[in-house]
Amino acid sequence: MKLIKYISLALLLIPIGAQVQSQNCAQNVTVSTPSVSGTSTTYQASNSVIGTSTVHSGDTVIFDAGLEVVLGPNFDVLPGGVFDATIGGCSGSLTLPNDPYFPYQWGHHNTGNVPTFAAGVPVSQRVLGGLVDADTDLPEAWGVTQGSSSITVAILDYGFDMGHPDLDTSRVRDGYDFVHGTSNYNDTTGHGTNVAGILGATPNNGIGTAGVDWNCMIMPLKISDGNDFGGFQRIIAAVDHAILKQANIISMSFGGASEQSKEVEDVFRDAIDAGILLFAASGNDNRGSVDYPARYPSIVGVGAMSPCNERKSSVTNSMTGSCDRDDRNDGNQIAHWGSNYGDGLDFLAPGTLLPTTDVGGSSGISGFPLIYQSDPSGDFVFDSWGTSMASPFAAGIASLVWSINPALKNYQVRHILQQSSVPASGIGTGHGSLNAHAAVVMAQSFNPNVDYLL
Repeated sequence: MKLIKYISLALLLIPIGAQVQSQNCAQNVTVSTPSVSGTSTTYQASNSVIGTSTVHSGDTVIFDAGLEVVLGPNFDVLPGGVFDATIGGCSGSLTLPNDPYFPYQWGHHNTGNVPTFAAGVPVSQRVLGGLVDADTDLPEAWGVTQGSSSITVAILDYGFDMGHPDLDTSRVRDGYDFVHGTSNYNDTTGHGTNVAGILGATPNNGIGTAGVDWNCMIMPLKISDGNDFGGFQRIIAAVDHAILKQANIISMSFGGASEQSKEVEDVFRDAIDAGILLFAASGNDNRGSVDYPARYPSIVGVGAMSPCNERKSSVTNSMTGSCDRDDRNDGNQIAHWGSNYGDGLDFLAPGTLLPTTDVGGSSGISGFPLIYQSDPSGDFVFDSWGTSMASPFAAGIASLVWSINPALKNYQVRHILQQSSVPASGIGTGHGSLNAHAAVVMAQSFNPNVDYLL
């Protein structure tokens, strides 16, 4: 049983899902020294954190325990001090990758120092924001599993940059270009390369970023070259290809307000019947209805989460919208972008201000410096955005879940993701925000022959 013991303390704030990673995981930790002025410190243990110290004004102290937080009679929080406690804890040695832009990957590990959006302003000069631990707890999940090459994620998009230094083509299988009818799935727009990097950028190689899943196979299925996004026949052909080649997961970063053709809906059902789990972006119009195909009941609809564990909502002035301050416009709406919500939304995944891979040089989205900030090479952008990014993020967490328990059925993986999500603030959040660590831990003990059968 997980519990927090209250001893001589009137108030304890417990932020749901808040967890901070550490390199070493002690079984029990006792905190007896006072906090250091002006700092934020997290104490983490797999079993118990015991506090007998004082939190001074201007300091933030977090206790994160696997089983219980115990506050002794001498524990005190002085006026102006902040104390939080959470039940989650650490599980073994946790890995933080050495990729240089990982510190900006708040969706993986949020330290509360997220460069909020400002058009044309370098990331290093932006105002910092976000909430500590408003993330998916990926480093903790990686302590359980870093994915498996036995799981394949198909991406229906623009392909990806086949020569990108942070995208390992040895992890690609059965990629295809349905625009030109060749096996050359190279991306020239940037969007597909952004999406692929969110899912599977190479970790721990000293460059760029770290993808959500470190080992899954990737099946890039190019359904557009930038002139249009697919067309029903290409979508159908790509999904049929994913079924034939036995993909486990499909991620689709496209959609619209209108239902798609019956033939498209039929092929989605065929994929579900084949055991595939399909993810789709909820859309970027800040409206209370989800785009198709995400709105179909058989498909997992994914919305965008901000760095403050809330639905990404439209920022129209200094007083409105989500904390990211991202007021970009995708060209299909009057208001600035926000994540669609309503029927068909399963949950939120990080979807704004996300570092990821880009087509090299100025050929990708890094060629638009007022909208995106890139590294000097142009191989990476620091602030990709949209539910287009949330869908592969969620698909990557699903592939981690499946890697830890390959016998799971597709609907059971969806159930685990829903049930392990943590509450998010505001309206239109579905089951809440995805939590990778909670999901893989739940998957470990899930019996596919007994638990949640349809």
